[in-house]
This record gives sequence, structure tokens and C-alpha cells, in this order.
Amino acid sequence: EALLERTSQLRQFRVPLVAFASSLGAAAEKTDGLAREVREALRLIGPPRPWGAPAAAIRKLEGAARDLEPLRGVLEGASERLAGLGGRVHRQTEQITSGVHSLRTSAASVLFDRVAQIVKSEAMREDKLVTVQVGGGDTPVDQRLVEGLVEPLRQLARNAVVHGLEGASARVRAGKPEVGQIRLRAQTRGGSVVITVEDDGAGVDTAAIRRQAVEIGLIPAEAASTLGAAALLTLLFYPGFSTRREVDLLAGRGVGLDLTLAAVHRLGGTIHLESRLGHGLTATIVVAAEGGLSRVLWLGAGGATFALLAEHAGRIERARDTKRRVVPLASLVGEAAGPAAEPAFAVTIVAPWAEVSGVTIGVEAIGSLEEVTLRPLPAFVRALGPWSSAVPWAEEIRLVLDPLRLAQVAARRSAA
Repeated sequence: EALLERTSQLRQFRVPLVAFASSLGAAAEKTDGLAREVREALRLIGPPRPWGAPAAAIRKLEGAARDLEPLRGVLEGASERLAGLGGRVHRQTEQITSGVHSLRTSAASVLFDRVAQIVKSEAMREDKLVTVQVGGGDTPVDQRLVEGLVEPLRQLARNAVVHGLEGASARVRAGKPEVGQIRLRAQTRGGSVVITVEDDGAGVDTAAIRRQAVEIGLIPAEAASTLGAAALLTLLFYPGFSTRREVDLLAGRGVGLDLTLAAVHRLGGTIHLESRLGHGLTATIVVAAEGGLSRVLWLGAGGATFALLAEHAGRIERARDTKRRVVPLASLVGEAAGPAAEPAFAVTIVAPWAEVSGVTIGVEAIGSLEEVTLRPLPAFVRALGPWSSAVPWAEEIRLVLDPLRLAQVAARRSAA
């Protein structure tokens, strides 16, 4: 662990090394320009003559010109050497990180085996017939993530068996097979590990969530009427939001979900719920792959720089040319950015969640694509805005935008 942390920090040295190399290159160009100016001055002065420029001045200029010539070569050589060293540091640290990281990587099947045990024991206790299907079991998962995800996945699977899947007779009446199914899937997407827990049970009635949220005073009726299905399902994560009052409609799904989400947040991840009433519920956990590299696009807004995972960056066009509704990014991130300027570019956000489609943010600058290491954020920092993790970049920390939360904030601002 200490070696991984050291090599991760070493990787960041590439940034100032390359920047220094660039400044040396600029100095070399400036030196070359000075040499040209001195030579031009000498040409204008012409040869020494009794009535012309003093011979001493000409000799000084000639000496300066001679001194500048080798200095230019030194600067160019130093610039090239620094750039080469930066590349070597980057390659070596990547090889070290990859080698050491492989020592603490497990297959997702190790995690799924532990989750399947709780499914079997809960099914026996509830007298239900349940099978577990596994996909992507060979997906590599960092051992620390395996340990951190065991309990959240167990809770999601337990809720699916106890509160989601119907009994055999009820399933037959609903036209389903007697045996319920829990599907566990793992995959890597960009720099993230994506794990889904899906069942073919009764699902969750989002209309019932809306009614109960208004009844207990969690949200006002006016606001509740504007919330979509995904936003309503997030209320199940609210501490103390009881689903037992309408157990047939809500299927007790909120039991323990606040602690489950908190555990995933501690890993720098998030959970997304998707319900199909009468056909089941899918819980998707997205968490940054520890030690892995993620490809991000830098976005400038309000004088600050943010990161967006490349997989979530869709169409990019000039803000003045787009026909889409553009929401300035600086207005969505609050105090994390300074005063917003007029957006120059429009970036369409892409994600597998319905509410994200159609969201286009306006930014003042588009940077390059970089491979970076994501780091989890403390819970109180994540609560401050639409970001999920961070990137240590040279001497600063850059926030990574969460597309789902970004879309939700944009929707609220549009409604307001």
C-alpha cells in the first residue's frame, strides 16, 4: 500500500517536469530571438570607422552574440532532456504501479461467492426458491474494494430476497416462474468498476414513494410532483424513510439503504436504482477502480478546472452554434468556481440513466484528455456539489463531475 501511494505521487512529478521543459523551450526560443536582434544590430552598425559607432561597443555586441549562441543550444538540450525524463518517470511509475496493483487484485467472482451465500441463507429463511446468476466474474477488482463492497452488496441482495422477490404462489399468479432470480454482474467502464444487483421481483411503486414522502413532510407536494422516477427512488436512501407503511407497494426496499449508500460513498462511489413495477429492481454501484487509470476530459468553468470521465463526454460544439438548452457549469458547482463567463463550448453529457440524456453544460474552456488516478472524497465534500471523486494534479486537487448528480442539479435549476 505504501509503495502504491509513493508511485502514485511520483507519477504526478511528470506534470511539473513537462511544464519546466516547456518553459525551457520557450526560453530557448527567446534566446534565439535575442541572438537574431544582436546580429541585426551589428549589421546596422556596420564595420568600425572613425566617425561611426565605437569599436568597444561593437566588440561588446559581438561578445554577447557569441555568448548567446551556445546558451541557446544548452537550453534546447535541457528542454529535450527534461521532456525525456518526464516520459521515463511516467512509464516507469506506470509499470511499477501495474505490477504492484496486480498483487492485490481479485476476481469479482470472489465477491459474488460471498454475496451468493447470503442469498441462499435468506431464501431458506423466507422459504423462497431463488437462483443466483453471475456475469463478469473474471472482472478484476481491487482487494480493498472487495472488502468494502461485501456488506453493501449483501444488504442489496438481502433486500431483494426478503422484500423484492415474491413467494412461489404469488409469482405463478403473476405469470412468472416459481423460482426467483438474482443477477449479479460486474464490468469495468472507463476507470470505474460497475456492479449490478438485479432481481425479477415486484419492483417499487414510485407513486407510492411520492405519496409517503409528502405525508411525512420529507418534500413539499409541489416539489414532489416535479420529481422523476429516478429522483423518487433516491428517497429510499434517506435515513429514517420507512417503507413498511406501504409494504406491498414499496416492498420494504428502504431497509438499511442509507447505511448501504454511506458504505459505498466511503469508497468514493455511488448507487443508482432503476425499478420496473412488477418486473423487478436493479441497483447499480459505480466506484472508481483503485489504482487504475481513468481517462478524463478537462473542463474550464469560472476560473476552475473540473474533470469529466471521457465515457460521459458526448457531443462537443460551439455554444453559439448548438440548438440544445445549455446550462452553464459554473452555475451548477456553486462556490467551487468563480464568477461565470459566457460559455464558449457546449458539452452533452452521456450516461446510461434516462434523466442524464438531454443535459448539456456550458464551459468556458475545453482541455486535453488525460489518464489520471481517481481518489475518493470525504462524505462532507461530496455533499457540497455534483462531484464523485477527485484527481491529484500537480499541486492542486481537481474535482470529478458526477453526471447523474449534475443532471439532477441542472433539472432543479431549470424547474426553479
